[in-house]
Amino acid sequence: MTSILGLANELDRAAASFTSFEAFTEEFSVDEAYAVQDEYLAIRSKRTGSPKIGYKVALTSPGAQNALKSTQPAYGQLLKSDVEASGVKISISKHFAPLLETELIFKITDDLSHDASLDEIASKSVVAAGIECPESRFLRWFGGAFPALTLRHVIADNCLAGFVVTSDHWVDSTTLDFPNLTCELFVNSTLVVVGSGAEVLGNPMKAIKWLNETLVKKGAGLKFGDVISSGTFTGPVIGSAGKVTAQFSGGIGNAFFTFEQ
Repeated sequence: MTSILGLANELDRAAASFTSFEAFTEEFSVDEAYAVQDEYLAIRSKRTGSPKIGYKVALTSPGAQNALKSTQPAYGQLLKSDVEASGVKISISKHFAPLLETELIFKITDDLSHDASLDEIASKSVVAAGIECPESRFLRWFGGAFPALTLRHVIADNCLAGFVVTSDHWVDSTTLDFPNLTCELFVNSTLVVVGSGAEVLGNPMKAIKWLNETLVKKGAGLKFGDVISSGTFTGPVIGSAGKVTAQFSGGIGNAFFTFEQ
C-alpha cells in the first residue's frame, strides 16, 4: 500500500489544484482511512494557514449507511476556511461538483463529558441554520442518491467535506424539539426538497453524542468552541448556479448563499 502520508499528499494536491483524480486502488482499513484523513487535514491546514475548528458527521441515515455497508456514522473535520457566513458568494468552478444538503450547525459552549447525555449536550450547545456542500477529490464519486465510493475512500477523503454555510443566529438547544424540526431547501426561490430532524439518526443530537463518544475513544472529545455540521435533513441535491436557501422551523431561521459560475 502507498503510505498513509503519500495518500494524504495526493488528496491535498487535488484540493490545491481543483483537479479530481481516480480513487485509490490500494486496500486499506477504516482505521487507516481515518489516519489518511488526519494527515490530509494537517497538510491542508499548514498549506492554507487555516486551523481546525470542528467536524462534520456523515452517514446519518439508514440509506447512506446501507449504501456504504456501514453500521454507524462517520466523521470528517472542518478547517476555519471551510465554514462560510450566510450570504456569501462562492464560485462553483472552484469546487468538485458539489452537492447541497441542509444541516443544523452545532456550536459547543462548554467541554462535553466523556459520556455526555443528550440533556448535557443540549445544555452545552447552541444551533444555527446551515447548508453543507459535500464534494470529493475523487473522480466519478457521486452515484445517484449516495457516494459511488467505498466507506474507506469516503473517510480518507474527509467524509466528502467541501464547505459549510452557517447563519449567525444561534438558538439555545434546550428550547428545540429536534426530531420534529423541518427544513425546506430552495434554489432560486424554487422549493426542491423538504426534510426533518428525524432523518438524522432520529435526532440530530444523537449525531453529536456519537461523535463525542467516538472522539473520546481516540483520546479526544468535543470541546468549547467546536463547530459541528450534524447530518443532513434532506437527500442530496446537485449544486448549480443560483441562490441557495435552507429554511428551518423552530425559530432557527435560514442560511443562504449564491453559487456563481
